[in-house]
Amino acid sequence: MARRRKKTWLDRISEFSIISLLINPVTMVVCAFVLAIVSWDRFQDRLETPLSQPIDQRTLFVNQAPSWIKTDVRKVAIQESRLEEIQLGEPRALELVAASFAVQPWVKRVEKIRKTSTGVHVNLQYRKPVALVEIGESSLFPVDDEGVLLDSRDFSGPDARLNYWRVSMPAPITNGLLAGYTWDDMRVSDSVLIANAWNGKQAETGLMRIVNRSAPTRDRLRLQAYELWTLNGTIVIWGNPPGHEVAGEANAQQKIAAIHAYVEKRGSLEKLEKGIYDVRGGTLVRSSAHLASEDTGFVRQTY
Repeated sequence: MARRRKKTWLDRISEFSIISLLINPVTMVVCAFVLAIVSWDRFQDRLETPLSQPIDQRTLFVNQAPSWIKTDVRKVAIQESRLEEIQLGEPRALELVAASFAVQPWVKRVEKIRKTSTGVHVNLQYRKPVALVEIGESSLFPVDDEGVLLDSRDFSGPDARLNYWRVSMPAPITNGLLAGYTWDDMRVSDSVLIANAWNGKQAETGLMRIVNRSAPTRDRLRLQAYELWTLNGTIVIWGNPPGHEVAGEANAQQKIAAIHAYVEKRGSLEKLEKGIYDVRGGTLVRSSAHLASEDTGFVRQTY
């Protein structure tokens, strides 16, 4: 009787067929698991989201606003846009939610919005104030890095008032001025360019106010030089705003570096003897110009 040959691993593989592989219990479990994951990832919103529920504070989620914003942007969106009348399952639900945030002054843009099993999740980019425009003797109006007017109600405390550049000018243009829209005054937009260049690093210099003495105008050639003031009235002649320098005038970063270099050697400009300085040439030097602060009645000492 012939001896039976022992099967090799090649023989065992050849015995498998597609059918036997598919009906194998282990294969079926693995396939079912993979199919479940794919289906859940694709259809979880449809399977779990309560489509008949309204969009309210239980189903609307927004990334946290920074500390300088006191307004509850989610509450405002729900109330002013009447989102509670919209069900999660409505085809335009996400579009309507995005629009309810886009119109708010504190929102720069809606970066991402999606619907999950828990509701609608919104990621916002918020506006950040860089300066406070002075109107009258005590009114301060915040603007962001694009010159957009923000909600002044969030700037009623003394701490908030001291953390930003002040912007002063005679007769600021206020026609049609609305929160959430760009301030249509060249002196404001220019001052914002100067504030942006400093990037919040002006405190140690003692400078706190950006001043332009020009009357309202839309002609840049008629604008006088911008000035930077300390609390005690020391003046630094800044010149033109960033990007609009004339021939021979230092750029914004050169001017800022020159002021910081001067302060490192002699201390805060606010603590020095009251005087007038000029930084347009790229070095901070004493000036013989006569820019009497008492002539600028539009500059208010509001703190």
